[in-house]
Amino acid sequence: MVLPARWIPLLSSFAAVLLSDTSAEAGSCPLPGGTAISGRVTAESGGDGLADVTIVLERVIDGFLTEVGRTTTGASGHYQVAGLFPGDYYVRTADAPFLVDEIWPGVACDQACEPLETGATVTAAAGVPVDAIDFALAPGGRIEGTVRLADGVTPVANATVELWALGSVGIFGQPPATTASDGTFALDGLAPGSYKLRAFATGLVAEVHPGATCPSPCDVGSSGAPVVVVAPTATAGIDFALEGGATISGTVTDLAATPLAGVAVFVTNAASHFVWSVTGPAGAWQTPEGLLPGTYFARTSSSNVDELWNDRPCDPSCVPTSGDPIVVTTGPTSGIDFAAAFMGCLYAGAIAVPTPLPSDRRFAARGASR
Repeated sequence: MVLPARWIPLLSSFAAVLLSDTSAEAGSCPLPGGTAISGRVTAESGGDGLADVTIVLERVIDGFLTEVGRTTTGASGHYQVAGLFPGDYYVRTADAPFLVDEIWPGVACDQACEPLETGATVTAAAGVPVDAIDFALAPGGRIEGTVRLADGVTPVANATVELWALGSVGIFGQPPATTASDGTFALDGLAPGSYKLRAFATGLVAEVHPGATCPSPCDVGSSGAPVVVVAPTATAGIDFALEGGATISGTVTDLAATPLAGVAVFVTNAASHFVWSVTGPAGAWQTPEGLLPGTYFARTSSSNVDELWNDRPCDPSCVPTSGDPIVVTTGPTSGIDFAAAFMGCLYAGAIAVPTPLPSDRRFAARGASR
Protein backbone atom coordinates (compact mmCIF):
# COMPACT_ATOMS: atom_id res chain seq x y z
CA MET A 1 0.00 0.00 0.00
CA VAL A 2 1.03 3.60 -0.44
CA LEU A 3 0.03 6.28 2.05
CA PRO A 4 -0.08 10.06 1.51
CA ALA A 5 3.33 11.69 1.45
CA ARG A 6 4.15 13.50 4.68
CA TRP A 7 6.96 15.59 6.10
CA ILE A 8 9.11 13.28 8.20
CA PRO A 9 11.12 15.24 10.82
CA LEU A 10 14.40 13.69 11.96
CA LEU A 11 14.10 11.96 15.32
CA SER A 12 17.60 11.83 16.78
CA SER A 13 16.45 11.10 20.35
CA PHE A 14 14.26 8.05 19.71
CA ALA A 15 15.25 4.43 19.37
CA ALA A 16 12.55 1.77 19.66
CA VAL A 17 13.22 -1.91 20.10
CA LEU A 18 11.39 -3.71 17.31
CA LEU A 19 10.72 -7.37 17.92
CA SER A 20 8.74 -10.10 16.23
CA ASP A 21 10.60 -13.23 17.35
CA THR A 22 9.61 -15.86 19.90
CA SER A 23 10.28 -13.57 22.87
CA ALA A 24 7.83 -11.03 21.44
CA GLU A 25 5.23 -13.72 20.96
CA ALA A 26 5.70 -14.80 24.58
CA GLY A 27 5.24 -11.22 25.75
CA SER A 28 8.61 -11.20 27.55
CA CYS A 29 10.27 -8.20 25.87
CA PRO A 30 12.00 -5.71 28.19
CA LEU A 31 10.85 -2.12 28.56
CA PRO A 32 14.14 -0.17 28.47
CA GLY A 33 13.09 3.10 30.04
CA GLY A 34 9.73 3.33 28.35
CA THR A 35 6.71 1.30 27.36
CA ALA A 36 5.60 -1.21 24.74
CA ILE A 37 2.70 -1.98 22.41
CA SER A 38 1.90 -5.52 21.32
CA GLY A 39 -0.82 -7.53 19.67
CA ARG A 40 -1.62 -10.12 17.05
CA VAL A 41 -2.62 -10.03 13.39
CA THR A 42 -4.98 -12.72 12.15
CA ALA A 43 -7.08 -13.52 9.12
CA GLU A 44 -10.68 -12.40 9.56
CA SER A 45 -11.83 -15.70 8.12
CA GLY A 46 -10.64 -18.59 10.29
CA GLY A 47 -8.58 -16.56 12.75
CA ASP A 48 -5.20 -17.95 11.69
CA GLY A 49 -2.17 -15.89 12.64
CA LEU A 50 -0.55 -13.97 9.79
CA ALA A 51 3.25 -13.92 9.62
CA ASP A 52 5.45 -11.19 8.11
CA VAL A 53 2.79 -8.46 8.21
CA THR A 54 4.35 -5.04 8.73
CA ILE A 55 3.25 -3.06 11.79
CA VAL A 56 3.76 0.71 11.69
CA LEU A 57 3.65 3.09 14.67
CA GLU A 58 3.18 6.83 14.14
CA ARG A 59 2.89 9.87 16.42
CA VAL A 60 2.06 13.51 15.93
CA ILE A 61 5.31 15.39 16.52
CA ASP A 62 5.54 19.15 16.00
CA GLY A 63 2.26 19.03 14.12
CA PHE A 64 3.33 16.25 11.70
CA LEU A 65 2.32 12.62 11.65
CA THR A 66 5.70 10.88 11.95
CA GLU A 67 6.64 7.24 11.76
CA VAL A 68 8.54 6.28 14.92
CA GLY A 69 8.77 2.51 14.63
CA ARG A 70 7.91 -0.56 12.61
CA THR A 71 8.28 -4.32 12.89
CA THR A 72 6.82 -7.48 11.36
CA THR A 73 4.66 -10.18 12.88
CA GLY A 74 6.11 -13.52 13.91
CA ALA A 75 5.09 -16.98 12.80
CA SER A 76 1.85 -16.96 14.83
CA GLY A 77 0.99 -13.35 14.00
CA HIS A 78 2.25 -11.75 17.23
CA TYR A 79 4.25 -8.53 17.34
CA GLN A 80 5.67 -6.13 19.91
CA VAL A 81 7.32 -2.72 19.69
CA ALA A 82 9.20 -1.92 22.92
CA GLY A 83 11.29 0.96 24.21
CA LEU A 84 8.65 3.55 23.36
CA PHE A 85 8.29 6.92 24.99
CA PRO A 86 4.99 7.31 26.84
CA GLY A 87 2.38 8.94 24.63
CA ASP A 88 -0.31 8.45 22.01
CA TYR A 89 0.37 6.28 18.97
CA TYR A 90 -1.41 5.38 15.76
CA VAL A 91 -0.89 1.67 15.03
CA ARG A 92 -1.60 0.15 11.62
CA THR A 93 -0.72 -2.78 9.39
CA ALA A 94 0.97 -2.35 6.03
CA ASP A 95 1.64 -4.38 2.90
CA ALA A 96 -0.47 -7.41 3.78
CA PRO A 97 -0.73 -9.37 0.48
CA PHE A 98 -4.28 -9.80 -0.86
CA LEU A 99 -5.73 -8.35 2.37
CA VAL A 100 -7.03 -4.94 3.37
CA ASP A 101 -4.71 -3.22 5.83
CA GLU A 102 -6.21 -1.74 8.99
CA ILE A 103 -5.52 0.98 11.52
CA TRP A 104 -6.42 0.61 15.18
CA PRO A 105 -9.20 0.01 16.20
CA GLY A 106 -9.74 -2.34 13.26
CA VAL A 107 -10.72 0.22 10.61
CA ALA A 108 -9.83 -0.41 6.96
CA CYS A 109 -6.84 1.77 6.10
CA ASP A 110 -5.25 0.78 2.84
CA GLN A 111 -4.95 2.43 -0.58
CA ALA A 112 -6.58 5.79 0.28
CA CYS A 113 -6.22 6.22 4.01
CA GLU A 114 -5.29 9.17 6.19
CA PRO A 115 -4.56 7.84 9.70
CA LEU A 116 -5.38 11.11 11.45
CA GLU A 117 -8.90 10.99 10.03
CA THR A 118 -9.45 7.23 10.17
CA GLY A 119 -7.76 5.82 13.25
CA ALA A 120 -7.77 6.27 17.03
CA THR A 121 -4.67 6.56 19.18
CA VAL A 122 -3.30 3.96 21.56
CA THR A 123 -2.17 5.59 24.82
CA ALA A 124 0.95 4.01 26.31
CA ALA A 125 2.04 4.93 29.85
CA ALA A 126 5.55 4.61 31.26
CA GLY A 127 6.37 1.10 32.41
CA VAL A 128 2.91 -0.24 31.54
CA PRO A 129 2.86 -2.34 28.35
CA VAL A 130 -0.24 -2.15 26.18
CA ASP A 131 -1.34 -5.44 24.68
CA ALA A 132 -4.24 -6.79 22.61
CA ILE A 133 -3.80 -4.20 19.87
CA ASP A 134 -5.05 -6.79 17.45
CA PHE A 135 -6.06 -6.77 13.82
CA ALA A 136 -8.23 -9.21 11.85
CA LEU A 137 -7.59 -8.57 8.16
CA ALA A 138 -10.24 -9.22 5.55
CA PRO A 139 -9.64 -10.18 1.91
CA GLY A 140 -9.46 -7.24 -0.46
CA GLY A 141 -11.16 -6.68 -3.76
CA ARG A 142 -9.62 -7.22 -7.17
CA ILE A 143 -9.50 -5.38 -10.48
CA GLU A 144 -8.71 -7.35 -13.62
CA GLY A 145 -8.67 -6.62 -17.31
CA THR A 146 -6.73 -6.75 -20.57
CA VAL A 147 -4.62 -4.23 -22.48
CA ARG A 148 -4.89 -4.51 -26.27
CA LEU A 149 -3.99 -2.47 -29.31
CA ALA A 150 -6.55 -0.13 -30.79
CA ASP A 151 -7.84 -2.97 -32.95
CA GLY A 152 -9.36 -4.42 -29.80
CA VAL A 153 -7.83 -7.83 -30.56
CA THR A 154 -4.03 -7.81 -30.33
CA PRO A 155 -2.83 -8.15 -26.72
CA VAL A 156 -0.08 -5.89 -25.37
CA ALA A 157 2.50 -7.64 -23.21
CA ASN A 158 4.58 -5.77 -20.61
CA ALA A 159 2.26 -2.77 -20.55
CA THR A 160 2.16 -0.78 -17.31
CA VAL A 161 -1.19 -0.36 -15.57
CA GLU A 162 -1.15 2.37 -12.92
CA LEU A 163 -3.63 2.37 -10.04
CA TRP A 164 -4.87 5.50 -8.29
CA ALA A 165 -7.08 5.40 -5.19
CA LEU A 166 -9.62 8.19 -4.80
CA GLY A 167 -9.69 9.36 -1.19
CA SER A 168 -11.50 12.07 0.72
CA VAL A 169 -8.34 14.19 0.83
CA GLY A 170 -6.86 13.47 -2.60
CA ILE A 171 -5.79 10.84 -5.07
CA PHE A 172 -3.11 8.34 -4.09
CA GLY A 173 -0.84 6.43 -6.44
CA GLN A 174 -0.45 2.69 -5.83
CA PRO A 175 2.06 0.08 -7.04
CA PRO A 176 1.36 -0.63 -10.74
CA ALA A 177 0.76 -3.94 -12.49
CA THR A 178 2.47 -5.28 -15.61
CA THR A 179 0.52 -7.18 -18.22
CA ALA A 180 1.26 -10.81 -19.03
CA SER A 181 2.01 -12.14 -22.51
CA ASP A 182 -1.74 -12.26 -23.25
CA GLY A 183 -2.22 -8.63 -22.14
CA THR A 184 -4.04 -9.49 -18.92
CA PHE A 185 -3.42 -7.86 -15.55
CA ALA A 186 -4.81 -8.05 -12.01
CA LEU A 187 -4.56 -5.80 -8.95
CA ASP A 188 -5.37 -7.52 -5.66
CA GLY A 189 -5.88 -6.67 -2.00
CA LEU A 190 -7.88 -3.51 -2.67
CA ALA A 191 -10.00 -1.83 -0.02
CA PRO A 192 -13.59 -1.07 -0.99
CA GLY A 193 -13.73 2.27 -2.79
CA SER A 194 -13.18 4.06 -6.09
CA TYR A 195 -10.08 3.86 -8.26
CA LYS A 196 -8.69 5.26 -11.49
CA LEU A 197 -6.53 3.14 -13.83
CA ARG A 198 -4.09 4.33 -16.49
CA ALA A 199 -2.30 2.05 -18.97
CA PHE A 200 0.64 2.71 -21.30
CA ALA A 201 3.41 0.90 -23.14
CA THR A 202 6.39 1.80 -25.32
CA GLY A 203 5.10 3.33 -28.53
CA LEU A 204 1.48 3.37 -27.32
CA VAL A 205 -0.31 6.47 -26.06
CA ALA A 206 -1.48 6.26 -22.44
CA GLU A 207 -5.15 5.95 -21.65
CA VAL A 208 -7.22 6.35 -18.47
CA HIS A 209 -10.09 3.89 -18.27
CA PRO A 210 -12.46 3.98 -20.05
CA GLY A 211 -10.92 5.29 -23.26
CA ALA A 212 -9.60 8.71 -22.19
CA THR A 213 -6.31 9.60 -23.92
CA CYS A 214 -3.97 10.87 -21.21
CA PRO A 215 -0.23 11.08 -22.05
CA SER A 216 2.25 12.28 -19.44
CA PRO A 217 1.93 14.41 -17.47
CA CYS A 218 -1.62 13.13 -17.09
CA ASP A 219 -4.26 14.62 -14.79
CA VAL A 220 -5.68 11.27 -13.78
CA GLY A 221 -8.18 12.80 -11.38
CA SER A 222 -10.07 14.65 -14.11
CA SER A 223 -9.75 11.95 -16.79
CA GLY A 224 -11.78 8.83 -17.38
CA ALA A 225 -14.22 7.43 -14.83
CA PRO A 226 -13.80 5.70 -11.46
CA VAL A 227 -13.79 1.93 -11.11
CA VAL A 228 -15.71 0.87 -8.00
CA VAL A 229 -14.34 -2.03 -5.97
CA VAL A 230 -16.46 -4.06 -3.56
CA ALA A 231 -14.37 -6.45 -1.46
CA PRO A 232 -13.83 -9.34 -1.67
CA THR A 233 -15.26 -9.63 -5.17
CA ALA A 234 -13.43 -9.05 -8.46
CA THR A 235 -14.24 -6.18 -10.78
CA ALA A 236 -13.54 -7.58 -14.23
CA GLY A 237 -13.54 -6.24 -17.77
CA ILE A 238 -11.43 -3.15 -17.07
CA ASP A 239 -9.90 -3.19 -20.54
CA PHE A 240 -7.81 -0.78 -22.59
CA ALA A 241 -7.35 -0.28 -26.34
CA LEU A 242 -4.19 1.78 -26.87
CA GLU A 243 -3.49 3.86 -29.96
CA GLY A 244 -0.04 3.92 -31.55
CA GLY A 245 2.14 6.94 -30.84
CA ALA A 246 5.62 8.24 -31.48
CA THR A 247 8.80 7.27 -29.64
CA ILE A 248 12.08 9.11 -29.21
CA SER A 249 15.29 7.24 -28.45
CA GLY A 250 19.04 7.62 -28.41
CA THR A 251 22.17 7.05 -26.37
CA VAL A 252 24.23 8.85 -23.73
CA THR A 253 28.01 8.48 -23.70
CA ASP A 254 30.97 10.37 -22.32
CA LEU A 255 33.32 12.28 -24.61
CA ALA A 256 35.30 9.09 -25.25
CA ALA A 257 32.10 7.38 -26.52
CA THR A 258 31.85 5.15 -23.43
CA PRO A 259 28.17 4.41 -22.67
CA LEU A 260 26.82 6.01 -19.49
CA ALA A 261 24.23 4.03 -17.54
CA GLY A 262 21.74 5.52 -15.09
CA VAL A 263 21.46 8.93 -16.78
CA ALA A 264 18.00 10.49 -16.75
CA VAL A 265 16.78 11.94 -20.05
CA PHE A 266 13.80 14.31 -19.95
CA VAL A 267 11.69 14.84 -23.06
CA THR A 268 9.65 18.04 -22.89
CA ASN A 269 7.13 19.77 -25.12
CA ALA A 270 6.65 23.53 -25.46
CA ALA A 271 4.21 23.52 -22.52
CA SER A 272 6.93 21.98 -20.29
CA HIS A 273 5.02 18.72 -20.05
CA PHE A 274 7.59 15.96 -19.90
CA VAL A 275 8.23 12.25 -19.84
CA TRP A 276 11.53 10.78 -18.76
CA SER A 277 13.69 7.74 -19.25
CA VAL A 278 16.84 6.33 -17.66
CA THR A 279 19.69 4.88 -19.70
CA GLY A 280 20.52 1.19 -19.40
CA PRO A 281 23.95 -0.49 -19.25
CA ALA A 282 24.62 0.30 -22.94
CA GLY A 283 23.72 3.97 -22.46
CA ALA A 284 20.50 3.58 -24.48
CA TRP A 285 17.27 5.36 -23.62
CA GLN A 286 13.74 5.51 -25.03
CA THR A 287 10.54 7.28 -24.08
CA PRO A 288 8.55 4.80 -21.94
CA GLU A 289 5.18 5.60 -23.50
CA GLY A 290 3.86 6.75 -26.84
CA LEU A 291 3.95 10.47 -27.65
CA LEU A 292 1.34 12.47 -29.48
CA PRO A 293 2.50 14.17 -32.72
CA GLY A 294 4.26 17.44 -31.96
CA THR A 295 7.51 19.20 -31.17
CA TYR A 296 9.67 18.06 -28.29
CA PHE A 297 12.97 18.92 -26.64
CA ALA A 298 15.37 16.66 -24.73
CA ARG A 299 17.95 17.11 -22.00
CA THR A 300 20.04 14.98 -19.68
CA SER A 301 20.14 15.09 -15.88
CA SER A 302 23.18 13.44 -14.32
CA SER A 303 26.40 13.92 -12.37
CA ASN A 304 28.12 14.90 -15.62
CA VAL A 305 27.86 18.22 -17.47
CA ASP A 306 24.25 18.08 -18.61
CA GLU A 307 23.19 19.23 -22.02
CA LEU A 308 20.23 19.89 -24.24
CA TRP A 309 19.92 18.13 -27.52
CA ASN A 310 21.68 18.96 -29.84
CA ASP A 311 25.03 19.59 -28.06
CA ARG A 312 23.92 22.65 -26.08
CA PRO A 313 25.14 23.19 -22.47
CA CYS A 314 22.53 22.81 -19.72
CA ASP A 315 24.40 22.86 -16.42
CA PRO A 316 23.50 23.82 -13.78
CA SER A 317 20.22 24.82 -15.43
CA CYS A 318 18.66 25.86 -18.71
CA VAL A 319 15.38 26.55 -20.46
CA PRO A 320 14.31 23.17 -21.92
CA THR A 321 12.89 24.73 -25.07
CA SER A 322 16.22 26.39 -25.92
CA GLY A 323 17.50 23.12 -27.37
CA ASP A 324 17.01 21.96 -30.93
CA PRO A 325 13.41 20.87 -31.61
CA ILE A 326 12.56 17.22 -32.22
CA VAL A 327 9.49 16.97 -34.46
CA VAL A 328 7.62 13.66 -34.34
CA THR A 329 4.51 12.37 -36.07
CA THR A 330 4.05 8.62 -35.50
CA GLY A 331 6.52 5.80 -35.17
CA PRO A 332 10.11 5.91 -33.92
CA THR A 333 12.54 8.82 -33.97
CA SER A 334 16.05 7.65 -33.11
CA GLY A 335 19.53 9.14 -33.00
CA ILE A 336 18.82 11.66 -30.24
CA ASP A 337 22.23 11.16 -28.72
CA PHE A 338 24.19 12.96 -26.02
CA ALA A 339 27.93 13.10 -25.27
CA ALA A 340 28.31 14.27 -21.68
CA ALA A 341 31.51 15.80 -20.36
CA PHE A 342 32.86 14.70 -16.99
CA MET A 343 32.28 17.28 -14.27
CA GLY A 344 35.86 17.26 -13.02
CA CYS A 345 37.08 16.89 -9.44
CA LEU A 346 38.42 18.97 -6.58
CA TYR A 347 41.58 17.63 -4.94
CA ALA A 348 43.09 19.86 -2.23
CA GLY A 349 41.65 22.89 -3.99
CA ALA A 350 42.99 21.96 -7.43
CA ILE A 351 40.69 21.22 -10.35
CA ALA A 352 41.40 18.00 -12.22
CA VAL A 353 40.00 17.61 -15.72
CA PRO A 354 40.52 14.09 -17.09
CA THR A 355 39.52 14.92 -20.67
CA PRO A 356 39.77 18.20 -22.57
CA LEU A 357 36.42 19.90 -22.99
CA PRO A 358 35.27 21.27 -26.35
CA SER A 359 35.05 25.03 -26.54
CA ASP A 360 31.26 24.95 -26.56
CA ARG A 361 31.10 23.00 -23.23
CA ARG A 362 31.16 24.65 -19.84
CA PHE A 363 33.17 23.18 -16.97
CA ALA A 364 31.92 23.31 -13.42
CA ALA A 365 33.59 21.81 -10.38
CA ARG A 366 31.38 20.47 -7.62
CA GLY A 367 32.44 20.51 -4.02
CA ALA A 368 32.40 16.78 -3.35
CA SER A 369 35.44 14.81 -4.47
CA ARG A 370 35.05 11.92 -6.87
